Amino acid sequence: MSLNVTKGARPAAQSIHWFAASSAVIASLLLLAGPSSAAPLLSWLDPVEATETWSPYALSADGSTVVGRLVDASGRGRAARWTAAAGLVTLPGFDSDDESAAYGVSGDGSVIVGGRAGEAFVYAGSGGTTILPALEPGGAGARVVGVSDDGTQFVGLAHDGTSQTDPATGGPTNDPRFVVVQWISAAGNRPFELMPFHAVDAAVANDGTLVASLVDGMPSGDRQGVRYSTSDNFFSFLPGFENDEAAELAQTAMALSADGSTIVGSALRADPSSGERTRTGFRWRGDVTRHILPREGLEALHPIGDPVWRGHHVDPLDVSPDGETIVGRVERVADGERRAFLWTERSGLVDLNVLLAAAGVDLEGWTLVEALQVAGDGRRLLATAHRDGVSRSVLLLVPEPATALLLGLGLFGLRFVDDRRVSLQNWK
Repeated sequence: MSLNVTKGARPAAQSIHWFAASSAVIASLLLLAGPSSAAPLLSWLDPVEATETWSPYALSADGSTVVGRLVDASGRGRAARWTAAAGLVTLPGFDSDDESAAYGVSGDGSVIVGGRAGEAFVYAGSGGTTILPALEPGGAGARVVGVSDDGTQFVGLAHDGTSQTDPATGGPTNDPRFVVVQWISAAGNRPFELMPFHAVDAAVANDGTLVASLVDGMPSGDRQGVRYSTSDNFFSFLPGFENDEAAELAQTAMALSADGSTIVGSALRADPSSGERTRTGFRWRGDVTRHILPREGLEALHPIGDPVWRGHHVDPLDVSPDGETIVGRVERVADGERRAFLWTERSGLVDLNVLLAAAGVDLEGWTLVEALQVAGDGRRLLATAHRDGVSRSVLLLVPEPATALLLGLGLFGLRFVDDRRVSLQNWK
């Protein structure tokens, strides 16, 4: 699975409660359910040393391995891996003073990819570390940001020797341009530049199909979600929900299923009354033979036009290998407050904070602000929590839906209006 680089960190305001059901309803459901072995499990992924900080980027499809960047007291970052058996440790051979980070991991955790001292690397355990060639010798560097679940396909960002484009003037800036690159093992790991645009993230499927979010030259610096098929060298734009020029195309393409058939991202939509544009999360499946993929394949993660979502961004960050479970964050535009969500076709959008509280899990004042990655079973999630301005990463195991229903526990796909009124639907 792959890095999502569009993360920020804002402290959660204690006075704001999104997706909040009434405490009386939750309490009564918990009394009906009682203690259960089906309750979610939490594993806090804390560094061993209090002076260290940890930024996780990817979770393996089997849920066994988390990779990211571990920063010591001096500010040096190193590629690191977490497993239940070994805990959080630096990758073997990455203890030098060189700055490094791990951005992606294969489905079984055996292949880890990232960047070290401006070079793209692939780490394969006993197979050692391979440094992939740069796109431009002497350029500003490269990094692998995604690996397919089967560990055979690598996608990254590499400096192509040019500068980014200023969207206002159309001229060059002083910032180096990093383009989407694929390294093909059958061609001696030669790097292939796929799109001549600056990109900020990318992900790849087992068949080499990839998605990316482009920035270079887009109006006002907006992003543009794209799909690229290696097999037929075919490049497509992801569609948006509207026909007007500013929102015709999707803004991001963040992740795709293992077989490349399902893509998740976000697209801009305008509020019909205020004109305010917000991002609407989507899942796309459909005909891949067009340069602008058909809007018929676009499925919004919440009801289009429903006023309860006014003033909120919905940003999917990952999708399960089978394309059925999506995770990400909801952000309120007015104050930047965020909540982590999980989505399935039957449950709709579910706030993970309420889901865990209803299942009897005490977060001890921590608020889950984004779900970064989801494993192959759709139940194990990598998330970020905030409390009093501090960030912490956590590995979650959400309840088995059928078990929850047998217990009589109504788990919530929640919608909100002004933090007070809420309607509930079953987690089916």
